[in-house]
Amino acid sequence: PTDKQISSAAAARITQPEAQDVPDSASKLATSIAGGQSSGGAAATALADTLKDSGWFSHGLEGDHPSDAGHGNYRINKLLAGTAMVGDSEQYASAMALMARDLGLPSRVVLGFLPKNEDGEITDARTEKTSGNGTKIEFTGNDVTAWVEIKLQGLGWVAFYPTPKETKMPDENQNLTPPNPQTLVRQPPVPLTDPLRDQTQAKGQSSLAGADADDSPTNLFWARFWRVTRKVALYGSPLWTLLIACGLILMFKAILLARARRHGSPKARVAAGWNAIRMLAEQSGITAKGTRRDQAGAIARQLGTDDQALIQLGREADYATFSGQDIESGQATTYWTGVDQLRKAMLASLPRFRRIRTRLSLKSVAILSNGHAAKPHTTHVKRTRKKGKAS
Repeated sequence: PTDKQISSAAAARITQPEAQDVPDSASKLATSIAGGQSSGGAAATALADTLKDSGWFSHGLEGDHPSDAGHGNYRINKLLAGTAMVGDSEQYASAMALMARDLGLPSRVVLGFLPKNEDGEITDARTEKTSGNGTKIEFTGNDVTAWVEIKLQGLGWVAFYPTPKETKMPDENQNLTPPNPQTLVRQPPVPLTDPLRDQTQAKGQSSLAGADADDSPTNLFWARFWRVTRKVALYGSPLWTLLIACGLILMFKAILLARARRHGSPKARVAAGWNAIRMLAEQSGITAKGTRRDQAGAIARQLGTDDQALIQLGREADYATFSGQDIESGQATTYWTGVDQLRKAMLASLPRFRRIRTRLSLKSVAILSNGHAAKPHTTHVKRTRKKGKAS
């Protein structure tokens, strides 16, 4: 792309690893150099040009100006805020990538081979044509270098070269001090329609590795939110499924009890009340068979509850079912009050885990869901007429 295209291009929006342990000097210098640029491409160009123009080159080899290797927190801080801005492509590319990331520009460091001229600058002069339309470039170890790529909208990853010429070697008579962020002329504020950075930033201190983060704090929050949500859904789904299933079972049983308590004739409601007791007993592991008196005795023996209360409720249910007498609605309501109290006593008498299992059991729910009271027993007598002789 041309310089004009780059300077007018906005920064792309992507998710990148969050820079960790970044020195404060990188943020301060980045803001002073390019914090007011109107586009991402212009900001990246300003960073590369300033580092290239203000810095000095040295590999730190024998005979070179002293220059430490590496690109960690200490080394980058020494490059940007030390007594001399001296280094090679490893330090300059790392520093620019961190500074660009601080401004909200998606950046990455690339290490590879580039053809250089005698001054160590990139050149196409070493490109040789081959037969046909091919070209050939011979590389040596001196061509190994690092540079920075910034992703810009519509242009993709664009290369920037912040390293000074390799012939720009420092000596003792020159001012090697890095530019002071306080003395740099600030650019006008960034237009609100195209912000390069937010007021609140996640600070770290030096390498470009770390946890995933977006290029803005707002996007960072949502990226972390959805990452946590996915983990909860992935690892917590069996637990949520179990809890939902338990809730549905409890709700289903509560609906059955409410329906049995309120629907049907008073006689049917009384009979359903006893069935609610019998259902709870069988769900707790008790087999209740025979007459209601037999069922009451079995429940009382195995749960250790008051057999008189059970027997009394059984008698009332028998009376409502077989007496043929009318039962008032208020009598059915009173009967269910006793049923509820007895069911609570039965559950309280159970050990904790057995009580939980009983509450969640669906055994014998058909006893209650059918909602049919026992029909009164009626004896039919067939009468016959004797035949006799007429006198």
